[in-house]
Amino acid sequence: MVLQALHNQLAAASGAAFTVALNLNLPPAPTSEEVRSLAQTAWPAKRGRLLGNVVIARDDTLRVYEVREPLLSRASEAARVPQLAEGESFEGEAVQLFGNVTGLAKVKTIASAEDGRDRLLVSFKDAKIALLEWSDSDRDLVTVSIHTYERAAQLAYGFPLNFQPAFAVDPADRCAALLLPQDAIAVLPFLQDTAELELFEGPQAQASRSLPYAPSFVLPFAQSDPKIRGVRDLVFLPGFQKPTLAVLYAAQQTWTGRLAEAKDTCSFAMITLDMTLSSHPVISERHGLPYDCFQLIACPVKLGGCMVVAPSAVLHIDQASKVVGVAVNGWHALSSALPLPHAKAPAPHARGGEMDVETNGSAGDIPLQVELQGSQLFFVDDATGLILLRDNTVLNFRFLLDGRSISSLSLNVSEQRGMTASSLSILETGRARFLVCGSMIGDTVLKRLDTILTTADDVELNQANQEDDMELDVDLYGEEAGPSKDGSSKKVRVTRLTEADRLQFMGPITDLCERTIKGSHVTTFVATIGAAAEGGLAVIEPQVMPRKRRRLNVEASDGIWDVTGRTADAKAERSVLATSGGLTQLVQLTDGADPTPITVWQEPTLYAAPIPDSNFFARLSPDSFDILTQEGEKVTSIPSSEDETFLDCQVTKRHIVIRTNSGLRLVQLQLGKKRILHALDSFGEVTGRYHHAVYIDKSIEPGHLVTLSEESHIEVYDLTSGELRWRSRTLLTAASRLDTHIPDAPHPAVALNLVSALFFDLQHILHCAVLYDNGLFVVYEACRWETSPPQNGTANGGGLTTSTNICFVKRLAEYFGPTSRLRAIPFTGLGEFDGLFLCGSPPRWILRSPQSEVKLFVHDRESMHAFTKIGGAGSSLIAESHGAETWLAEVPCYSADLNVLYEAHRVGRTFSQVRSHPHIRAIVAASKMDGQFTLFEPEEGAAIGDPSTDPIPPKIPYGSIELFVDDLQAPVHGFEFEANEFVTAMEIVTLDTMSHLPARKEFVAVGTTWFHGEDRPTRGATYIFDVVEVVSATPEDGREYRLRLLGRDDFTKGPVTAITDLNGYIVTAVGQKLFVRAFEQDQWLVAVAFLDMFFYTTSLRKLKNFIIATDAQKSVSFIMFQEEPYRLFSLGRDYRNLHLTGGDFIVSGNELILSTTDVDGVVRLHDYNPAVTTSHGGQRLLLRTEFQTSSEATCTLRLPRFAGEAEVYDASEVVFGKSNGGIETLIPVSEQIFKRLQLLQSQLVRNVQHVAGLNPRAYRAVHNDSSTRPLAKGILDGTLLDIFVTLSWPRMVELASGLPGCVGGPQQVLDELYLLRSAWLFA
Repeated sequence: MVLQALHNQLAAASGAAFTVALNLNLPPAPTSEEVRSLAQTAWPAKRGRLLGNVVIARDDTLRVYEVREPLLSRASEAARVPQLAEGESFEGEAVQLFGNVTGLAKVKTIASAEDGRDRLLVSFKDAKIALLEWSDSDRDLVTVSIHTYERAAQLAYGFPLNFQPAFAVDPADRCAALLLPQDAIAVLPFLQDTAELELFEGPQAQASRSLPYAPSFVLPFAQSDPKIRGVRDLVFLPGFQKPTLAVLYAAQQTWTGRLAEAKDTCSFAMITLDMTLSSHPVISERHGLPYDCFQLIACPVKLGGCMVVAPSAVLHIDQASKVVGVAVNGWHALSSALPLPHAKAPAPHARGGEMDVETNGSAGDIPLQVELQGSQLFFVDDATGLILLRDNTVLNFRFLLDGRSISSLSLNVSEQRGMTASSLSILETGRARFLVCGSMIGDTVLKRLDTILTTADDVELNQANQEDDMELDVDLYGEEAGPSKDGSSKKVRVTRLTEADRLQFMGPITDLCERTIKGSHVTTFVATIGAAAEGGLAVIEPQVMPRKRRRLNVEASDGIWDVTGRTADAKAERSVLATSGGLTQLVQLTDGADPTPITVWQEPTLYAAPIPDSNFFARLSPDSFDILTQEGEKVTSIPSSEDETFLDCQVTKRHIVIRTNSGLRLVQLQLGKKRILHALDSFGEVTGRYHHAVYIDKSIEPGHLVTLSEESHIEVYDLTSGELRWRSRTLLTAASRLDTHIPDAPHPAVALNLVSALFFDLQHILHCAVLYDNGLFVVYEACRWETSPPQNGTANGGGLTTSTNICFVKRLAEYFGPTSRLRAIPFTGLGEFDGLFLCGSPPRWILRSPQSEVKLFVHDRESMHAFTKIGGAGSSLIAESHGAETWLAEVPCYSADLNVLYEAHRVGRTFSQVRSHPHIRAIVAASKMDGQFTLFEPEEGAAIGDPSTDPIPPKIPYGSIELFVDDLQAPVHGFEFEANEFVTAMEIVTLDTMSHLPARKEFVAVGTTWFHGEDRPTRGATYIFDVVEVVSATPEDGREYRLRLLGRDDFTKGPVTAITDLNGYIVTAVGQKLFVRAFEQDQWLVAVAFLDMFFYTTSLRKLKNFIIATDAQKSVSFIMFQEEPYRLFSLGRDYRNLHLTGGDFIVSGNELILSTTDVDGVVRLHDYNPAVTTSHGGQRLLLRTEFQTSSEATCTLRLPRFAGEAEVYDASEVVFGKSNGGIETLIPVSEQIFKRLQLLQSQLVRNVQHVAGLNPRAYRAVHNDSSTRPLAKGILDGTLLDIFVTLSWPRMVELASGLPGCVGGPQQVLDELYLLRSAWLFA
């Protein structure tokens, strides 16, 4: 039986490959500043004024954010710093797309003239362009159109290797262009004026009135000029009457070794796109540009022309084809015949870090040597800008004008430090300008662009050209201030970058390993993340794991609350109320000491909370509501009536609402010299009915009372008048959006039953958590209110006197399985998070930060009965109770993006491998730092040449391994390898040894590579280390460990690229051979068997005495090892040329299948089955399935799965760490469940509207020349199946009704999906 699998995504892609700043949902600017500052323009008001939006994307993940300016007092106006925050409408922290994004852009359409908003254009890898806009009714991005060019003649043979699909939009929003293979572009015109509709006739005119675009077309560049071939980049230029496209191309190909025959092969052309005619002429061209030019930057209108960026030079080309530029290193003179002045940098002893590129610089200047590869350039003014280099250096550039023509380009080094940015975008607001720096290896940063005054001496203006620059300087920098009275220098304006906020991202994952935690049954994971300055290690936790647990001598099995009043001291003693078994006690917590009892009540407590801005707290018991002092003295109370029992309550600064078994008690609170509790009777019959939940929402003054009635209807009442403002009756259908109830609408025929519900705040936004009787758990978010008067001045049906536009949008849907009533405890200010703690078995967390969506995580304890947060805003201290035990603990400072729970430790080095020692729980990581490359004589070992004579000395990674015990920020020991040697493989291997009992012990095996240049053979070595305990210098230091080198085998004739162990032996891939060695006398590696391999073995994985070996060119091999006699032999292999990066075994019961991943992100399943004729007796591995994913998998990790509730190893799953920072898993699925879910998957493809109108089936399909159709039926798409849980219940019933063998309907589908949860979440 062939094994099938489910592919699921545990963490979305991390980082930003593309960014765009735009206005998605900002309302049109009112005429009055007072009206503009009203709360509804930036709801919720507590989160600040809305300035704009930022959209970032990487691979298949799209994220949308708001940029808000915090609301401060007038005295603090000057200190306002905008922040990136995900707003009330944006829940797309990880919107999954069924396509890889290759470009983002903003555009204005005809509709933009009405609402003032931008639209979002997204280009995809498979030659598609999607137009998206913001919908207030859906509170999400909706698809306007999708334009596909997959059937164009240019894509008949697919995409060439390393093809980069450039994407550009005309600055005047007239069209967009997408680069296609074979030197062509797809042009999508946009309509900007209703007069343009007259160009269309008949049905086309009618369609154009509802769509903002004209018919698109494909334009081969050969129609404009047959010489345009090998296009590298394109960009639209501003200021032209018709769309004008600048194209960078290289018709003749060359490379470094061929520069003597062909150099300066790049060319530049300007093409006018005439949408009404078929003519697209070239209006300007320039040949003879450096061969390595790679980027175009459009210049502002006043400057004109276009900038061309090469690794060694920056050029400007105007419409007259005049070239002005500057070389930034010495390689330009060696690789190009184009004469350019060389930038001059001041000598090391000179002041500051500035440079002058004029040829008549000072005598102490030295040639500048920087590299522009990987840099980002942008304009901050009409003729000035900044260049962010990949080493965090910032360069200022400025164009010098001679009349209206450009005379030269000047550079100087800024004292500011930048970042390694992969994309840039500028957000223009009415208050300031901001730069969004997206990074693929770390955080995305929002920087404010400020223009400040400084002295001319600090800028070091070139005195020789000062007269020529006078007109430009006044224009760009403003009038120069004259000398001050004390004789100080003149003032000029310069640009400064100030960090305003940042989005935390993990960055790429290069390796992953398991790590056990002392005192916990939960396994954590350690990953190598980022690169260079953003490199480091990350501790990834599948569950929330509080630290520093300390047991409290308090029983709180029924509830615990922090009731501390107002205090300015964060370290002040805390008052805690605990209840258990009908007894309530008030205790005081102090650091490190047992709780001090204050008072005791001989009755249970249902709820307690401090009253805001006071030193009192409220306590609710079944028979009374009391307000007490911090010493437990009663101030005032509200008793219950004879047949009335209090259930729960909510306390605000001025109001108290108590939910009883017969209705509501709404009380106005006044705490002064007279403590007054005044009952509000304006709600009439509302307070006389039972309610499942009640909440006072103050996000819009004067506030609203939100209730969930006995009929499960959500109702919103005005808190002052008691009038019904809004009602929805669709909660029991688990609808995606809860809209206003229509009186004549029929009741749903299919509905669920409510178990429990709760209203609570997350990041100043009202949410509603609902648990249904089938185990479905849903979190809804209340979206912005926009009041409007009733039509015709009459009241609406159902008692509504005013129409209020409010909706509750589903933000989270999870299936918990068979679940009894949950006890939900909301909290705010737990570090950066607000959330909801769900007591039960297992306990769960609902978390949300200002920059994330709502996420659900599991607690590390098996059950929990009570919970509370201890301390004020920002505190990470919690108290938890399970049974008779109560514990005090701290929640770690997890990253705010909540893509996955992790703590990042950035150490400024690139780590390539990481492993965990199983016994001492230490982490061994292989790092590399760039060092100077030295070419040695192969025989004598002497250096050849002087590396310092190179214009930019070449770099090579110098390898080392580091040992971390407790703190991942600082290693306790390490080992540095020789020059030009770096680590390519590392494993913790279990080898036979004579120095340890039992006879096997764990060692650290490291494989390295010596690289001596392309004309020298590459060598390698194998090292064996032991982690040993040494005597501490002082007793306080505790146990210390060191790495000890035991053996080294450097007689290899090739690099050591992969390592594993097998039955006490070490298996190494050395060059084109596979060796099995024994570790003799704990000193030498003695070969016992070998096997000839292919080009480059990328990974080795073992299972018993079987090995799976993947190759960079020759796919996968299935190998077996026997000991009597020693022998390695191949059982079978795949004979196709596939570029694999890794592979592993997937086991389920008595079934086994091989999984592999390649450089394109394709996951394949191979079957070893000698009984099949086409396998030639098993020599050929059978390819069963191909499944496309978003990016390359850099590492694999096999996790055990257990059978049911028993701790019995039953199966395994494979976890992939991705180069884009994502984490994915492959889970085995039984054939019966697979067939049912595959049919459900097909229905979801056809019947659900997907983001951007993309096709999930086409995205997962892989082109295979050996097969007539894609082999896509062996792996289920978990991203697609997860959509089923988010649908409404009637929609689930409809889709599940036609599934074969699905007698339980949608409930059976939910149960089966629940069983296929990843073992990662419960490791």
